[in-house]
Amino acid sequence: MRTYTLKYVELAEQHAEKMAKRWALDVQNNAKTPTYKNLNEQKIIFQCVQFYRNFSKMFVHEKISEEVQKYFRSYAVDCYALGIPMAEMVYALILMRRHIWLYAEFQMIFSSLINQQQALDTLNRTILLFDYASYDVTREYQELMKRDKLESIKLLDILESNVVEIAANWAATVRKDRQTVYYHNIPKEKLMPQAIKFYSHLRTLLFDPERFEKGREFFRQYAETCRQQGIPLHEAIYALNVMRRQMWLHDEFQRTFVNALAHQQAVDSLMRIMLLMDYAAFDITHYYQERMPQEN
Repeated sequence: MRTYTLKYVELAEQHAEKMAKRWALDVQNNAKTPTYKNLNEQKIIFQCVQFYRNFSKMFVHEKISEEVQKYFRSYAVDCYALGIPMAEMVYALILMRRHIWLYAEFQMIFSSLINQQQALDTLNRTILLFDYASYDVTREYQELMKRDKLESIKLLDILESNVVEIAANWAATVRKDRQTVYYHNIPKEKLMPQAIKFYSHLRTLLFDPERFEKGREFFRQYAETCRQQGIPLHEAIYALNVMRRQMWLHDEFQRTFVNALAHQQAVDSLMRIMLLMDYAAFDITHYYQERMPQEN
């Protein structure tokens, strides 16, 4: 590795955290990456720091090593698990590259410490690395989408073929659970349609290209129904979590999850559903909070 290139990558490692914090501020407020706004700041900063600290490994050889490709794949897996859409993931990578160049000490290297040809070589290498990164992360992301959809469809098929039974189990549970006392006096026949609606829409909420927008609308409607029935916020969220639990407790669902899915596919399915429920809790809480001032 040439001296000027070594200086370049050393700065990337030494100042990784500072650059990552600036990147996080940018990505959480950028119109092209809206999903990042609702993600944990420390989690995405850590992700960016790891990228910058792997930077030197990318510069060592002319060709991208297997270790670096493995890192790119793990980056895609992390983004996928966080529910970051592919287009936003790629644009976030572009912003990572931009924040290297915007950092003051990098500016100083290019303006005074290396000649024009050296600057051109370093810039070309950086662009090439991020081109490779974009290629590898999008390829891995698409593979995850295909695999997750195929395997999760098995679970959704089971859910939809047993939807009435699972909804009945949910209604029976919330009508006697100590955490959902407001549900105790609501007839089972009135509760079941709410669960059936959730289970029937789950395929759309998990896989539709516009699932985030549709999910937001669906859970606002769920919140409206709960509020009209006089159910407090904490019980509305808990009851939704019980819907998820009753789905997982179904015998056929359990058998498929344990025996038919590979370990990583099982984990991916769990993570996707857990992420959906996290967004649901946010949207339901937001709906209730919007109406609290009106009630006061």
